[in-house]
Amino acid sequence: MANTYSKLYTHIVFSTKHREPWLGADVRPKVWAYMSGIVENKDCTLVLANGWVDHAHLLVIRKPKVSESDLVGPVKSNSSRWIREQWPGMRRFAWQDGFAAFSVSHSKVDDVRRYIQNQESHHGRVSYESEFLGLLKKHGVEYDRRYVFDDGAVIAG
Repeated sequence: MANTYSKLYTHIVFSTKHREPWLGADVRPKVWAYMSGIVENKDCTLVLANGWVDHAHLLVIRKPKVSESDLVGPVKSNSSRWIREQWPGMRRFAWQDGFAAFSVSHSKVDDVRRYIQNQESHHGRVSYESEFLGLLKKHGVEYDRRYVFDDGAVIAG
């Protein structure tokens, strides 16, 4: 075959360092827009970004040549630098060290899009910790609860 044909949807999730609530309603839309440019510069497409005060969800379409780490690394490092420059009160802002990435089949893209769009109402009922552990379980990702969160917090349940 002379060409490569793909459409790799990936749902990416990461939190602020220690899940600090840095991302207020005035900051979030600007951060998501900035992230879109970073994703585009990696020759990928940001379908949707949203989140809550302490974390981000991105639905992206990746090219096969771009690994999740090759995409998320620049998104986190460049956006954290930009956030610190834009908002003087956020000079200590940082993202957590790791991230989660889940493949999304084409038939489930609309469901994931709705899920990401509804973050504000979702987090009126569910903590980030519960949400994140639920996503890991739903996608069959094995993990050690002692090391899931960057501050060593072990969440019961």
